[in-house]
Amino acid sequence: MVKHIDIFFAYLLCSFMGFVLVWKFDDDLFVLLSRILLIVSGILFAKYLTRLINNPLGQLYILCFAVFLVYHTVFGSSQPNLAMVYKPLFINVFFNFLLGFTLASQINRISQRRQNFYISSAFVVLMLALVVVSTTGEPYYVVQHRIDLYQTLSDYMLRLVIFCTLLLVLKQNGNNNQNIYILVFWILALFISLISGAKKQLAIEVPMILIGLHYVTAAISIRLKLLAFIGCVPVIAYILKSSNLIDGLTLAKIGGMSFEKIGSLIERSIVDRLEIIRDNFLHYLDIAHYMGNPWVHDLVGENYVHSSFLSLFTSFGMFFGLLITILITYTILSFRHNESRVVILGYLILGMSVIATFFDWMLLWFLLGVIVANYKPRSTLTAEGA
Repeated sequence: MVKHIDIFFAYLLCSFMGFVLVWKFDDDLFVLLSRILLIVSGILFAKYLTRLINNPLGQLYILCFAVFLVYHTVFGSSQPNLAMVYKPLFINVFFNFLLGFTLASQINRISQRRQNFYISSAFVVLMLALVVVSTTGEPYYVVQHRIDLYQTLSDYMLRLVIFCTLLLVLKQNGNNNQNIYILVFWILALFISLISGAKKQLAIEVPMILIGLHYVTAAISIRLKLLAFIGCVPVIAYILKSSNLIDGLTLAKIGGMSFEKIGSLIERSIVDRLEIIRDNFLHYLDIAHYMGNPWVHDLVGENYVHSSFLSLFTSFGMFFGLLITILITYTILSFRHNESRVVILGYLILGMSVIATFFDWMLLWFLLGVIVANYKPRSTLTAEGA
């Protein structure tokens, strides 16, 4: 029997794979199914709205979304069409928040059989995606009319990987194989992001891989780890030096992406974002008269501020920007889980949004929905502890 969570999971799979196929064939027809599932999911969300309304933290987010809607309606006249006004708001913010909220609300009810199907399906799709992007000669970042899509592909992928991580952590039960599965998912995600040219996602994937390695090797004694490290490092160093692999690595190409190109892109990306924040933030606040305007960057013909918190101030003014910043910060700080890697994942996404993305980054709102679904007031936690 098909359940609502099956449809939500199918959307995660199809939206990611659809973008992968668009990557390969440059045809938007491949995202048609995901768009249909998006509409169906949006309709099904109605059933879970009462849970959001009854959630103390969820009520604050409803007020937050009302502010978003009012500002986009009032200031949206500066945009050429309604799609430009409401699409990022409804898809990136509202939809992803509700998707994270509903998935997290249902995750405890997933049977072991369903879990195995989800994990297997996600693994197959990630492997297929890796093959496709690694055999494509022109990554998005060199194709002008698709240049904005390479980051989107990785964001769609990470929603799937985050969901599988949460699912595996929930069902872990001391089984070390679950830790291996999580590590494999994040390694696949890293390679897909590297090959596709995505940058900010690497700052999430690399730490999650390191944490995954810690969990996988937790059963190994420190002495054995140290001996293995001392024994392996000289051998690896000798092999790299004798084969000239280090010199050749910077020239190696996979799917049109060279490792030398990756390094220069990451460096340029960091510098560019810092320069945009330095040059534009105070300028935008002055132009918007501290009342805010979601399209203040379009009014002056410059790039948006690449920071979720700072863009909240430029978009919604000093008062609402501060309130929404406090709400998001409190949400992340209230995230409690019995495994540190899940909490660290939350901090990684928040940290990356603060220094690299506009306020409507889908991964941020997807994660906030997950946290709100698991939110328990301190009084409840105190009562349970007693």
